Amino acid sequence: MPKKMNKEYVVKNIDELPMDIREAVCLYYIDDISTNEIAKRLNLSTSTIRSRISKGMYLLKKKMNDKALMEAHFIIYSKVIIDRKKNLR
Repeated sequence: MPKKMNKEYVVKNIDELPMDIREAVCLYYIDDISTNEIAKRLNLSTSTIRSRISKGMYLLKKKMNDKALMEAHFIIYSKVIIDRKKNLR
């Protein structure tokens, strides 16, 4: 693992995720689409989408074992919690 994470390294690791997980992670983090909207687009439940996003971040963190990724993981979970709160209104 490189000492300094670069874009190519991150993209390579994302590309190695299983397709269903990669799709959810990319739609959520790269395209900035809500879990509800992703669920509608993919005809899946929001809990399935949240699970895939969580699994993707777990796999990336496990594979990359990088402090920055762990911080990103926290930010991601914060966003999921905020999305849930918005849906309760």
